[in-house]
Amino acid sequence: MHTFVGDLWSLHARGYTLIIPTEGLRAPSSQALLNTKHARIAALRFPHFGAELGNLIAQSGHHSYYFPDYQLITLPISPDDAGRTPIEDLTRVIKQVVRFVDVHRLPLIACPYWESDLTTLTWDEIMRVVDKHWDDRFTLVSEPPRTP
Repeated sequence: MHTFVGDLWSLHARGYTLIIPTEGLRAPSSQALLNTKHARIAALRFPHFGAELGNLIAQSGHHSYYFPDYQLITLPISPDDAGRTPIEDLTRVIKQVVRFVDVHRLPLIACPYWESDLTTLTWDEIMRVVDKHWDDRFTLVSEPPRTP
Protein backbone atom coordinates (compact mmCIF):
# COMPACT_ATOMS: atom_id res chain seq x y z
CA MET A 1 0.00 0.00 0.00
CA HIS A 2 1.17 3.51 -0.79
CA THR A 3 0.55 6.84 0.90
CA PHE A 4 -0.03 10.21 -0.72
CA VAL A 5 -0.39 13.69 0.70
CA GLY A 6 -2.63 15.83 -1.46
CA ASP A 7 -6.09 16.16 -2.95
CA LEU A 8 -7.96 12.86 -3.27
CA TRP A 9 -10.01 14.15 -6.21
CA SER A 10 -6.87 15.03 -8.17
CA LEU A 11 -6.10 11.29 -8.18
CA HIS A 12 -9.63 10.60 -9.43
CA ALA A 13 -8.95 12.97 -12.33
CA ARG A 14 -5.80 10.92 -13.07
CA GLY A 15 -7.77 7.67 -13.39
CA TYR A 16 -7.84 6.34 -9.84
CA THR A 17 -10.96 4.65 -8.55
CA LEU A 18 -11.79 6.26 -5.21
CA ILE A 19 -12.93 4.51 -2.07
CA ILE A 20 -15.49 6.79 -0.45
CA PRO A 21 -16.10 6.27 3.28
CA THR A 22 -19.84 6.38 4.01
CA GLU A 23 -22.06 5.57 6.92
CA GLY A 24 -23.72 2.72 5.03
CA LEU A 25 -27.16 3.93 6.13
CA ARG A 26 -30.21 5.51 4.52
CA ALA A 27 -32.07 8.66 5.45
CA PRO A 28 -35.89 8.68 5.62
CA SER A 29 -35.83 10.26 2.13
CA SER A 30 -34.31 6.97 0.81
CA GLN A 31 -31.07 8.80 -0.02
CA ALA A 32 -27.93 7.38 1.52
CA LEU A 33 -26.62 9.31 4.51
CA LEU A 34 -23.63 11.17 3.10
CA ASN A 35 -22.14 12.76 6.19
CA THR A 36 -18.47 12.15 5.50
CA LYS A 37 -16.53 14.86 3.70
CA HIS A 38 -15.77 12.88 0.56
CA ALA A 39 -19.26 11.36 0.37
CA ARG A 40 -20.66 14.91 0.29
CA ILE A 41 -18.17 15.86 -2.43
CA ALA A 42 -19.12 12.73 -4.43
CA ALA A 43 -22.80 13.70 -4.15
CA LEU A 44 -22.00 17.16 -5.54
CA ARG A 45 -19.97 15.73 -8.42
CA PHE A 46 -22.43 12.93 -9.15
CA PRO A 47 -25.98 14.12 -8.35
CA HIS A 48 -27.55 10.63 -8.52
CA PHE A 49 -24.94 9.02 -6.25
CA GLY A 50 -26.91 9.45 -3.00
CA ALA A 51 -30.14 8.02 -4.42
CA GLU A 52 -28.37 5.13 -6.15
CA LEU A 53 -26.47 4.23 -2.99
CA GLY A 54 -29.65 4.56 -0.91
CA ASN A 55 -31.43 2.11 -3.25
CA LEU A 56 -28.58 -0.40 -2.99
CA ILE A 57 -28.57 -0.16 0.81
CA ALA A 58 -32.35 -0.73 0.85
CA GLN A 59 -32.00 -3.79 -1.42
CA SER A 60 -28.86 -5.41 -0.02
CA GLY A 61 -27.91 -3.74 3.24
CA HIS A 62 -24.73 -2.49 4.85
CA HIS A 63 -22.04 -3.36 2.30
CA SER A 64 -19.46 -1.84 0.01
CA TYR A 65 -20.73 -1.02 -3.47
CA TYR A 66 -18.93 -0.32 -6.73
CA PHE A 67 -20.08 2.48 -9.06
CA PRO A 68 -18.12 2.00 -12.29
CA ASP A 69 -19.70 5.02 -13.99
CA TYR A 70 -18.34 7.25 -11.23
CA GLN A 71 -15.12 5.31 -10.51
CA LEU A 72 -16.18 5.01 -6.86
CA ILE A 73 -16.35 2.23 -4.29
CA THR A 74 -18.17 2.89 -1.04
CA LEU A 75 -16.74 1.82 2.31
CA PRO A 76 -19.32 1.84 5.13
CA ILE A 77 -17.36 2.79 8.21
CA SER A 78 -20.10 3.01 10.80
CA PRO A 79 -21.06 -0.31 12.41
CA ASP A 80 -24.20 -2.09 11.31
CA ASP A 81 -26.61 -3.90 13.59
CA ALA A 82 -25.68 -7.46 12.63
CA GLY A 83 -24.00 -8.25 15.95
CA ARG A 84 -20.44 -8.25 14.61
CA THR A 85 -17.62 -6.58 16.48
CA PRO A 86 -16.26 -3.35 14.91
CA ILE A 87 -13.11 -5.23 13.78
CA GLU A 88 -15.20 -7.99 12.17
CA ASP A 89 -17.37 -5.42 10.43
CA LEU A 90 -14.40 -3.42 9.13
CA THR A 91 -12.66 -6.60 7.95
CA ARG A 92 -15.83 -7.68 6.13
CA VAL A 93 -16.19 -4.40 4.17
CA ILE A 94 -12.43 -4.11 3.48
CA LYS A 95 -12.57 -7.61 1.94
CA GLN A 96 -15.60 -6.56 -0.13
CA VAL A 97 -13.58 -3.64 -1.52
CA VAL A 98 -10.71 -5.97 -2.42
CA ARG A 99 -13.15 -8.30 -4.23
CA PHE A 100 -14.42 -5.37 -6.35
CA VAL A 101 -10.85 -4.38 -7.15
CA ASP A 102 -9.93 -7.95 -8.09
CA VAL A 103 -13.05 -8.78 -10.12
CA HIS A 104 -12.99 -5.52 -12.08
CA ARG A 105 -9.18 -5.51 -12.37
CA LEU A 106 -8.93 -1.97 -11.03
CA PRO A 107 -5.25 -0.97 -11.11
CA LEU A 108 -5.25 2.30 -9.14
CA ILE A 109 -7.27 2.77 -5.97
CA ALA A 110 -7.17 5.73 -3.58
CA CYS A 111 -8.85 6.06 -0.20
CA PRO A 112 -8.81 9.03 2.15
CA TYR A 113 -8.18 8.71 5.83
CA TRP A 114 -11.69 8.77 7.24
CA GLU A 115 -13.26 10.47 10.19
CA SER A 116 -12.51 8.17 13.10
CA ASP A 117 -15.47 9.49 15.12
CA LEU A 118 -17.77 7.32 12.97
CA THR A 119 -16.17 4.16 14.33
CA THR A 120 -15.14 2.94 17.76
CA LEU A 121 -11.83 1.66 16.39
CA THR A 122 -8.49 3.36 16.88
CA TRP A 123 -6.30 4.17 13.88
CA ASP A 124 -3.89 1.44 14.95
CA GLU A 125 -6.72 -1.12 14.82
CA ILE A 126 -7.95 0.20 11.46
CA MET A 127 -4.45 0.13 9.97
CA ARG A 128 -3.85 -3.48 11.08
CA VAL A 129 -6.90 -4.53 9.03
CA VAL A 130 -6.06 -2.30 6.05
CA ASP A 131 -2.39 -3.38 5.98
CA LYS A 132 -3.41 -7.04 6.02
CA HIS A 133 -5.72 -6.77 2.98
CA TRP A 134 -4.61 -3.86 0.79
CA ASP A 135 -1.68 -4.27 -1.58
CA ASP A 136 0.30 -2.00 -3.94
CA ARG A 137 -2.81 -1.08 -5.93
CA PHE A 138 -4.08 0.93 -2.96
CA THR A 139 -3.04 4.44 -1.93
CA LEU A 140 -4.10 5.95 1.39
CA VAL A 141 -4.49 9.71 0.99
CA SER A 142 -4.08 12.38 3.62
CA GLU A 143 -4.71 16.04 3.08
CA PRO A 144 -1.80 18.45 3.31
CA PRO A 145 -1.58 20.43 6.53
CA ARG A 146 -3.52 23.67 6.46
CA THR A 147 -1.47 26.81 6.51
CA PRO A 148 -2.67 29.80 8.55
